[in-house]
Amino acid sequence: MPVHRLVATAGTGGVVSDMDVDAIRAARRELDEVIEEIRHVPGYEQFLAPPTFEDVARSAEPGPLVYLAAAELGGLGLVVRGTDVVHVPLDELTAENLRTRVTGHLQTYADYRADRERHRADWYASLDRITAWLWTVAMGPVLECLEPDADAVFVPGGLLGLLPLHAAWTPDPTRPTGRRYALDVVPFSYAPNARSLQVARTIAAESPPSRLLAVVEPRPVRASPLPAARYEAMSVQAWFGSAAKVLPGGEATPRAFLREAVEADVLHLACHGYADLRTRSTAGSCWPAGRSSCATCWTACACTSGSPCCPPARRHCPVRNCRTRWWRYPPDCSRPAWRESWPPSGRCPIGPPRC
Repeated sequence: MPVHRLVATAGTGGVVSDMDVDAIRAARRELDEVIEEIRHVPGYEQFLAPPTFEDVARSAEPGPLVYLAAAELGGLGLVVRGTDVVHVPLDELTAENLRTRVTGHLQTYADYRADRERHRADWYASLDRITAWLWTVAMGPVLECLEPDADAVFVPGGLLGLLPLHAAWTPDPTRPTGRRYALDVVPFSYAPNARSLQVARTIAAESPPSRLLAVVEPRPVRASPLPAARYEAMSVQAWFGSAAKVLPGGEATPRAFLREAVEADVLHLACHGYADLRTRSTAGSCWPAGRSSCATCWTACACTSGSPCCPPARRHCPVRNCRTRWWRYPPDCSRPAWRESWPPSGRCPIGPPRC
């Protein structure tokens, strides 16, 4: 009996015979043999292997690795620096509290998408509430354990991965905005896990970025205009000079992108992205002919998905240089934000996002 039939039988409460059990065991042995064969391929020695603390410690050597998780009786943060681990109790970060907050927040976003004018103030208020809450229950206590120049990498667990931890804030009258945000305290980025982070760093170290392909607001698409996209692309293009190829508007077709992408090692997509939280891998970018799941950098997310962010795409993107904003930004924010992401320093600052 095929494995999917066996799973379906077990999942519906059907009786699984001894013959079925033997078939399941045989399928498992076959799967294990295939995995073992893959592990003999150079570069895939750790394929599907459970992570070890050595993996985590190695990833935490350049800068601290910060794990965040909610639990039924209270959450925790783990700040890992090499082999040193600091436990940060987060008693108010309960799983139930997190579920309630995220559910309400996503419902407010769904209402906003259904009627933007009517629910715009509600959506902004929801963002304010949940980011203030994040500071209180998680980011505030964790940031106290990090040095200002820590260059940390956060690994949020579960539903925390849907929330903008970097925008967590607390009142601060000494700041121009009256608030102190998490990114004002420590510059940090995100990773799905330690092993993925280490693999990405290894790939990035193999060769420096030298050629850019920038896609600027493909047209026509069923999404709002991005008036600042061309300025954003100009800022990035300045770093590469003649080694940059730009596909604007109607020139940005899937065929043109695939043709030019093979020659580039940095892809910058100033276009809309999408993600469907109901399916783990349904995410990508919007093109005149539809959608594509091939992308390395989005600057305007959540245009058609019913989701306020694109975590699946960013976290599973199989490229070495990936930048994306997880949350919808007003169009006029695009230009200054990307000026900061590409600062006038002595080298091209490809690396973790710090918008």
